[in-house]
Amino acid sequence: MKAGDRVIHTDYPNIQGIIVAKTQKWGGAASICHVKWANDSRTSQHIEHALKKIGEIKMTIGNVSP
Repeated sequence: MKAGDRVIHTDYPNIQGIIVAKTQKWGGAASICHVKWANDSRTSQHIEHALKKIGEIKMTIGNVSP
């Protein structure tokens, strides 16, 4: 998964979110995804295995798009 992916949480499948950032992996640890949920203005942090990808959107920052 990467920033811009639309996701749902496996425990709360009725709420969609967008991955806005992802941390680096340290050692054998899983990376952490920062997700902004549709029903809230805050973000929360989750391991990838707790999220399911449902689609993709394009994110543009300034004049640069991924």
